[in-house]
Amino acid sequence: EVFEAKMASSGAIAERSSYTPFLMSISSMMASMTTSVPSTASSRSTSGVMARETEHYVNPARPIRVTPFGVDTVRFTPEARSMGLAAGELPHGEHETRGNAAEVVTIGTVKKLRARYGIDVLIRAFARAREELRDEVGPDTQLRIVGEGPDRERLEALAQELGLGKHVSFAGRVPHEEVPQVLAGLDIFAALSVTDDESFGVAMLEASASGLPVVATRVGGVPEVVQDGTTGYLVAPQDVEAAASRLVALARDPQRRREMGNAGRSFAEEHYSWGAAVALMRDIYEELIAT
Repeated sequence: EVFEAKMASSGAIAERSSYTPFLMSISSMMASMTTSVPSTASSRSTSGVMARETEHYVNPARPIRVTPFGVDTVRFTPEARSMGLAAGELPHGEHETRGNAAEVVTIGTVKKLRARYGIDVLIRAFARAREELRDEVGPDTQLRIVGEGPDRERLEALAQELGLGKHVSFAGRVPHEEVPQVLAGLDIFAALSVTDDESFGVAMLEASASGLPVVATRVGGVPEVVQDGTTGYLVAPQDVEAAASRLVALARDPQRRREMGNAGRSFAEEHYSWGAAVALMRDIYEELIAT
């Protein structure tokens, strides 16, 4: 009973905190349950790539168990996207632009506007994708960038320089509780980080849980949360042409978007829901207590 009560309390804290992983507070709580464990007890890491890095700093006799951050698959759902669109509940009073291939395909990201997150690469890839789609009878495209940071002015200037002024919008930072609503306005989620220190892709999993296909870079722990060719596509960092090609392929093919979105939803539910993540962590601590 104490465990369940503390778990519920931790969830409430996570709900109120922007991008606060539920399992961080769960981990602290569970640690208090195991005040004495053997020296061979396992260490914990939140992703495979972090586990490999952790191996350099811990006793090699201690196995490292991966206990990933979870995502709220109740709040982040395809159904939430559908309901939000039906009610016209797009953030900041924006008009509804998401739709079918004959209308507008909206590509978006939710990231801090810092160089490491490759927002400039995304803008350039979007420009290249628009060039390729321009002469076709098919979808128009727009790019929605949600987030704030020191590079905003430079990125806005880049969009203007590339002639994308009316096709790229900068929404600024939104509270985390509004992110499901933001995702409701997208057709494709993009995350083109350029450095290997992206140890885990929470934003990508939230997009997958919402039924969106993801175009991301093959850096850090991202390949653990984006299944290339199944829930989205992975490209090399800084590869504008490859990213543009994947955006074009998805913009042209609403059926592929649906299939990848559905696969992403199933993947997030099975492996990264809060329930799955907490069950995994509970198993590890029960094992420790019994040792």
